[in-house]
Amino acid sequence: MKKRGFSLLEILVTVGILALLAVASIPSLSKLEDQKSKENTVNLISSCIAEAKAKAQAPSSHEIDEYQAVVSNRSCNVVAVTNGATENYNEYTIDNGYTLKEIVKGKPVVVIKFSTDNPYLVSGEARNSDGSGSVALSNSAFIYIVQDSSGLSDIVTINFSTGIITN
Repeated sequence: MKKRGFSLLEILVTVGILALLAVASIPSLSKLEDQKSKENTVNLISSCIAEAKAKAQAPSSHEIDEYQAVVSNRSCNVVAVTNGATENYNEYTIDNGYTLKEIVKGKPVVVIKFSTDNPYLVSGEARNSDGSGSVALSNSAFIYIVQDSSGLSDIVTINFSTGIITN
């Protein structure tokens, strides 16, 4: 007579092996989640810069002097500048456990400017949150992306002319 099914010992060994595999995979999943959050932060900044550039290239932007992508510690804002006055268009909020810190030369804000006269002529500056202490940037900026929970950071580079962010 043949027995069908599994013995209690076989089931316990199988469950034990599955539990060990599950515990071993938790750190990998955590790393993957952190990587995705960092990628989302980089994509958010990239989208903000792309929107500012696209608005500057639009034919209807002649009455506006320039569009700016203003990157600070928890957001990136698309701003229109007309005769020195600013108007916010869109805000991309970073709310996934990352903060942008010590962006350039100790200045917490990076402004990437796209002229509506020539949107391919791009300039940038780093400044304090209150607008003081402006430092001109040549063609790129370095940003520290810091994970809030662990304090680990990565540096990304924004190329102003292409809008490409590399890390």
